[in-house]
Amino acid sequence: ATSHPRVFAGGDAVLGPATVIEAVAHGKNAARQMDRKLMGEDRLDRLQGLTQFEYSMNPPNNEDPLPRADILTIPARDRANNFREVVMCLDDQCAVMEAKRCLRCDIREGA
Repeated sequence: ATSHPRVFAGGDAVLGPATVIEAVAHGKNAARQMDRKLMGEDRLDRLQGLTQFEYSMNPPNNEDPLPRADILTIPARDRANNFREVVMCLDDQCAVMEAKRCLRCDIREGA
């Protein structure tokens, strides 16, 4: 929620550049709060368990560390007196590389 009762914010708008997990969590919470505000009840718990997911505990076969993508921003001189987005989206190639990097949670420092 924000100071305006009908405006909700989350993800990068609240945290700045952060993880996808944090942005998804903020989106889920914002959706819950908006639905509760509009419908007068918390209905999202009824949706739990409607979708089945399967996960594998097998680590991916990619041993080389992948560097984090550079975050592109608009120049400071172009940020004044407007509401343009400061942090730009990743292009398709960078997004794919970030997703591959994200799948390396099995790597531990010093392992």
